[in-house]
Amino acid sequence: MNYRSVWLSMFLLASGCAQVGPATQVFTPATADARLSESDAVQMYLAGRDLDPVEGIWNWADGSYQIVITKNNTGVREDYKYIGILMKSRVNGWRPGQVKLLLDGTPSQEVLDGIYYGTNQMENRMGFTMPDFNSIETSSPIYMYGEPLKVVLVRSNHRVARSSGVDTLASTDTTLAATR
Repeated sequence: MNYRSVWLSMFLLASGCAQVGPATQVFTPATADARLSESDAVQMYLAGRDLDPVEGIWNWADGSYQIVITKNNTGVREDYKYIGILMKSRVNGWRPGQVKLLLDGTPSQEVLDGIYYGTNQMENRMGFTMPDFNSIETSSPIYMYGEPLKVVLVRSNHRVARSSGVDTLASTDTTLAATR
């Protein structure tokens, strides 16, 4: 085997190692089927401070997951500024409190670098875009018909309203359209 073949083999092996480890549990609900409600997520992660544009409650457009994205002060992967914590899932094997994604800023305000934990809960390095205030897009590590599956996160229609110095959940909307 020549030098070029060895180098190519090592490169392909390293490229295939983008998936690193399983999703981490940030908090454990009282029961296995518990869900983190929007009002609880607001109180635990968003209330009482100015929020960055990426922070809030986000739903996968196909309805498979709901997460809260907040500043990462959980002690998990502190090299990432934001953490997406699972609130609800329609996918077997996922539990509320697990990390679904990690995000970090880039020089561009519309682009984020991060890690996406796929349906198999393995870590995938990804690029994310925020084309507008209410959506985040990436491509899933899953391919359909030879093309990467587009993943769209839609901001929940919640608003944190300030009344008498107390943050409260003003409204919610969980109706979403499926997106390919």
